[in-house]
Amino acid sequence: MVRVKVRLFARLREDFGRKELNLEVKTVEDVLTYFNVKDVIVAINNELVSSSELTKELKDGDVVDLMPPFSGG
Repeated sequence: MVRVKVRLFARLREDFGRKELNLEVKTVEDVLTYFNVKDVIVAINNELVSSSELTKELKDGDVVDLMPPFSGG
């Protein structure tokens, strides 16, 4: 397990009542499981990651951003 900072944006921030928190996890999947979310945009250290990278192991000190999907026109 590694310690990461998770930042929440928009609706997620409102839903969980926090803008960030520290977690001890192993992968991005662990972060999504913690928040019980699936349909989100994920960035690690300000770089977007694809759904195929969700099992990627995180490093101590990584910053994981969770954002709801964008919509509009």
